[in-house]
Amino acid sequence: MHLLSYVGVDYPMTVADGQIVDQGEYVEQVEFAEAVEAILQTLPATEQTPQLLVDTRTLQQLIEEKRPGGEIKAMTAALSEAVTRAYDIKLAPRGTPVPASVSTLYQQMCAACHGATGLGDGVAGAGMEPAPANFHDSERMNELTLFGLYNTITLGVEGTGMASYANLSEAQRWSLAAFVAGYVTKAPAQKVKSPFSLDELATLTPVQVEARGQDQARFVQLRAHPDSIDSDKPTPLAYAKQTLTESWLAVENGQLDKAYQLSIGAYLEGFELVEASLDNLDKALRKEIEAAMFAYRDGLRDGLAESDLAQRYQRAQAGLEKAQILLSEGGLSPLLSFVASLIILLREGLEAILVLAAIYAFLSRSGATGSMKYVHSGWMAALVCGVATWAVANYLFDISGASRELTEGMTALLATAILLWVGVWMHSKAHASNWQQYIKEKLSASLSSGQNIGFAVLAFVAVYREIFEIILFYQALWLQAGTEGQQAVLFGMLAATVLLVVLSIVIFKLAMRVPVGMFFKVNAAIMFALAVIFAGRGIAALQETGSIVSIPLNLPEATWLGIYADGVTLASQAAVIGLIVLMTLVQRKTPA
Repeated sequence: MHLLSYVGVDYPMTVADGQIVDQGEYVEQVEFAEAVEAILQTLPATEQTPQLLVDTRTLQQLIEEKRPGGEIKAMTAALSEAVTRAYDIKLAPRGTPVPASVSTLYQQMCAACHGATGLGDGVAGAGMEPAPANFHDSERMNELTLFGLYNTITLGVEGTGMASYANLSEAQRWSLAAFVAGYVTKAPAQKVKSPFSLDELATLTPVQVEARGQDQARFVQLRAHPDSIDSDKPTPLAYAKQTLTESWLAVENGQLDKAYQLSIGAYLEGFELVEASLDNLDKALRKEIEAAMFAYRDGLRDGLAESDLAQRYQRAQAGLEKAQILLSEGGLSPLLSFVASLIILLREGLEAILVLAAIYAFLSRSGATGSMKYVHSGWMAALVCGVATWAVANYLFDISGASRELTEGMTALLATAILLWVGVWMHSKAHASNWQQYIKEKLSASLSSGQNIGFAVLAFVAVYREIFEIILFYQALWLQAGTEGQQAVLFGMLAATVLLVVLSIVIFKLAMRVPVGMFFKVNAAIMFALAVIFAGRGIAALQETGSIVSIPLNLPEATWLGIYADGVTLASQAAVIGLIVLMTLVQRKTPA
């Protein structure tokens, strides 16, 4: 694609009216066209490979015939697009380029040839053939894409003075591409809205933008200063609709595996991020859309007829359209923003509080205060790791929604296993004689290393699995609340934090006053109940990634209890309940 871009831009300057203007450049174009064919022959074969090779040979023939530059430019553009589709190539940066961050890097690595101000007049570039690019040449820059500039920086240009800078990070190369594109325009005075997506800024040329009837000058400015755009990412709902559309196009092209993966992405990367916000306005609509998207996805997995898939697809898109209208018109009032913020933190935090309060109460009653440091280490590490995971997902790497849900699902199932262990262990101490014996064995006021590690891990997973999801929900709520409701969101978070602290103190005080036998029975019951909840949520998260099949049932749901209208999640919870019953029965028969 780099070579095709180079030929498309430079060939028109080497031939005019069927005559070669620059023999050296013309020979280079011939060599690059031949290299394109050679590279395609080394790539894994796809259904499109035979046609790609035919088109590449046609390109070579057109160049040999010295056809007009416009024909060659159109041919290279069509070939680039075909290669992109054939190999599903990502053409846009993972994150927003920041040109100002590489100004010093440009002076260190590029100015010697391209000049301190990008005029192509650097001392080291004197006498080079071809001469270093002049980034102030608007005519030439208007024929280039940001992706093309990125590729040139990454791969260099064989046979010229332009070396490869693949040793730089991906973010630095994209930022350098935007930096040099900025020599023909000035940065906006303040943050602005963009009529172009980041993908369009990376893959379109200014000439193409003008041909589409759009503002070329605006495009040139924004592709050179993408960090000045107020928001370069589509809203979650817009992303869901767009990705679902791409999924349907894949169905029409017979690419069912690709369509299935896109349908998962439409839910995880798009709709799931606004579920909490939509629940605040119309919970029934949220459930309707979720069911429709899952039905479409399951239909792809099961190989339904295209007519049936079309109905499911249209139902999902219609639901997303309703949600988009509702969320755009039904912005949250400050009061509703406060309530939504309060509920998010309370709902997600209460489970972790129950686990931590139960552990603290047990350690206090057993006198094992020396072991509390392990629990504190567990939940504090979870806070740090949760925030770090979110930061990495947003600013460093493109962590997919599938990866996020897979992490949540596996963490929930790990928590289920640990909760079962703790629950059975606490149940075994329900008899006073067993408790007294245990205390005699633990006069050192410290538990065994295995138990300490177990409690630390439980504290970690109980908190970590909630943190990332809480942050994602608050991101969506913050946008939906708008400037008028954002202060209410903060107050809601504060109120929820206070309530959680109060609840944890109350639970702790009550636990300390309950008789020993009842204390352990209640604690064991809490552990068992949370194990059942986490099992349901863990399986549901894995189902959302497509890792586990779903069996929809026409039953009521209570998702906050991990109860879903699905046969697989209910069966897994039934298995956990059966295991709890079996373990407690065995424990009763075992001599103290």
